Amino acid sequence: GREEELQQVELFLAAARHAPRALVIEGEAGAGKTSIWEAALTNAQEAGSLTLASRPAEAETSFAYAALGDLLRDRSDALEGLPSRLRHALEVALRLDDEAADAPDQQSVGLGLLAMFMRLAGHGPLVVAVDDVQWLDAASAQVLRFAMRRIDVGPIAFLVAWRTEREAP
Repeated sequence: GREEELQQVELFLAAARHAPRALVIEGEAGAGKTSIWEAALTNAQEAGSLTLASRPAEAETSFAYAALGDLLRDRSDALEGLPSRLRHALEVALRLDDEAADAPDQQSVGLGLLAMFMRLAGHGPLVVAVDDVQWLDAASAQVLRFAMRRIDVGPIAFLVAWRTEREAP
């Protein structure tokens, strides 16, 4: 019974193969957002897009960069070749640098994330997907917003599922 929504997702993914796009799937708990989100990821992968996905949970909201780690953990190879300051900031944020004592500055992490997104999209369509975006940890949310606002070219799609509550705007 979700044919219309799935068709909209297919149109969104097709458009994102040519220019940056974002899609928010929103609704109350149990409305089927995750099913549509999962179908979109499957469609994107079958169409040859690289997908980066995170499914944060409420219990993880206090863990700095937890969702960012989910998105990039399997793509740490893409850090190679980034400017050293940006690479180092991402390595510290992702806990890949055991010797760093200080937290990385948010701007460097955001710029590093932007550079990684652009580098990955340079090899083909990229889909960045977050289910239950309302549970993003603050640090991941901040750098994702920073990077997303600065992307104006490339085959990049941002797909998020957001649980709304009845009182929520």
